[in-house]
Amino acid sequence: VTDPELAAVVALYDSWFGCGDDGAKKKEETSDNLSEKQAAFVDRVAAFVAAYEFDRDGVVELRFTADLPGDVRRLIHIGVKRTRARSQSSGFRSKRYATVARPDLLLDAENGRIYERFVGKSYVAFEGPLVDYHGSLHENVVEEAWRAARVRRDGMHSHITILNRFETEEIAERQSRETGTEVTPDEVIRQLVRELGETVPNTWRDLGLGCLREGDQVEEQPAEPEQKTQQVEDGDEHSEKGKPKGKQKGKQQPKKKKKKKQFKGPNAAYFRIVDWPEVNEFRRRHHLAEATLHITVGFIHADIHDRPKDTTTLIHQ
Repeated sequence: VTDPELAAVVALYDSWFGCGDDGAKKKEETSDNLSEKQAAFVDRVAAFVAAYEFDRDGVVELRFTADLPGDVRRLIHIGVKRTRARSQSSGFRSKRYATVARPDLLLDAENGRIYERFVGKSYVAFEGPLVDYHGSLHENVVEEAWRAARVRRDGMHSHITILNRFETEEIAERQSRETGTEVTPDEVIRQLVRELGETVPNTWRDLGLGCLREGDQVEEQPAEPEQKTQQVEDGDEHSEKGKPKGKQKGKQQPKKKKKKKQFKGPNAAYFRIVDWPEVNEFRRRHHLAEATLHITVGFIHADIHDRPKDTTTLIHQ
């Protein structure tokens, strides 16, 4: 990569993983005054991270249980900080996790190289520091809340989707029919990741920021009770289904109104449009249609998946 790109990626990762900024100093300060039990826990975390065999991409995600207290998460970050790695919390509520990274494995500043990789999850994607950097280029157009929605869904790291979940399942079904034996999507994903790494060069280009808007969304609001009752001649009050509820003569019982609908505005998504012909050639070899590759920057309400994210959506034409 070029020197400006490398410098920008290093600056981004410094801001994320606390390399040399005020946030890092604050984390170091929090390691003081730990109890004996807390200090022992921090030592175990540091030993685990120090011994962990990071892949060439230098990143591992540690998922937290939903009930893990915030003070324990803080101790995990302190333990990571004592090693050569850096950590950052992401997600919310029951989907919180820590991204632990070895920046020295991701970035080879001396030789001007950045390491990226194809990955297999429930889908196949491409990710790495340069993808993260371009995913952060919002050009002061994409609001912070929109960018936060992407982080809640994807985690802090960005990616380029190469094949989605439905496409890997389609290939598995086709291979099962052709071979007469069951081929699982997981087997297909491992096969595709190997093949991509061997045949597709890392030549992708960012063509600019695109935007799509779609449909008007409505949100049902909780109903407010309406003070209304149904009474019969003998004074027995009935529920709406007509079942007697005993002598309640003269007592008002709330009856729910229908839920209100409130206008929320259209779904909208911002993304970096990616040009990578070799990926679409790979897709054609596997009998898949051409994809409009992109890096999601942010969205509101819901992302848009049923329209092409190509150069016709560029906000600066």
